Formats: sequence, structure tokens, C-alpha cells
Amino acid sequence: MRKIIKYLVIVIIGIVVAYLIVQVISKYNEKKEAEIRIQTLPDAAFASVFGDSINLQDFDSDQSLILIYFHPECEHCQYEAKEIGLRADEFNNCQLVMITPDDSLVRIEKFCEQYHLQEIDNLEVLLDRDSKFERSFGKAVLPSVYIYDKGQKLKKQFLGETKPEAITAEIGSDSDTLFFRE
Repeated sequence: MRKIIKYLVIVIIGIVVAYLIVQVISKYNEKKEAEIRIQTLPDAAFASVFGDSINLQDFDSDQSLILIYFHPECEHCQYEAKEIGLRADEFNNCQLVMITPDDSLVRIEKFCEQYHLQEIDNLEVLLDRDSKFERSFGKAVLPSVYIYDKGQKLKKQFLGETKPEAITAEIGSDSDTLFFRE
């Protein structure tokens, strides 16, 4: 009887370890697939604050595109929005797209007003109501910044709070040139 219990415990431990290994490998593969997928601008549609569906592919491919994944209640996101609002002229040569998983239009409108984002002509705020961002870009930290060049190729990805200087350094002062720095 003791041998049976001993073997049963070993089998159960083996099954648990095998399950955990499969989960780790699966998550690793998902992460790698997302890294490959975001190398070109994903074909993903999000809702505008007016309810229209806007596909990321619809943005002008003749300009660089800066995607910012944010939440209005995130302090780091608030810092980035404040800095972008204050330095809006430094982002004139690109398109800014801010995507939020928050579905509270009141909170989003207040956020945009507080940081003067509605005054930036080349900025669009989109809502991620169905977790499409995570399916397209993989797990994302709030805030995350993705910079795509004119060919819709990923130039740089920032995870976490990012100073505007780091973003503008990637864009460069010439709208025809994006600099890649590692």
C-alpha cells in the first residue's frame, strides 16, 4: 500500500511539473509570436471616442506613427500625457495614437482636457473595448510606447514611463528620418 501511495505521489508531482513546463513554454512562445507580430504595424481596429471603428492600418503610412497604450488613472500615463501636451509641437511630424482599455468616456474626456490633448490635431484617442491590443501586441505594461516608421515597421518599443525626449530622439527632427538607437 505504501508503494502505491509513493508512486501515486510521484506521478502527481510529475504531472504538475509537466503542466507547469508546458505553461511556461506556451507563454514564452506567445511572447515571441507577439514580438514578431509587432515588427510591422498590426491590422487591428479600435473604437474612437465617437464610436467609429478605426483600423491602425488606416493611418497615413507616409508619416511615422507613435502608439501609446495608457490608462487615465495611471500616474505614469498622466506624466507622459502632460509632457506630450506641453511639447505637442515636437510631435508635429508624426501621428500620435493613444489607446486605452478604459471604457469610461467621462474619464477619458477629463484626461484629454486636463492634459490639453484635444488641442493636438495629429492625436487620436482610441478605446480598446475587447482587449484587441493585448491580442495584437501581446501583454503590455501601462504605459507602453510603440514607434513605427513610415513603412509601418517597428523602430522602438518602450515599456513603462518614457520621457518625451526619448520618443523624440527616435523620431528625429527631420520628418523623413527615424533614428534607431539601442
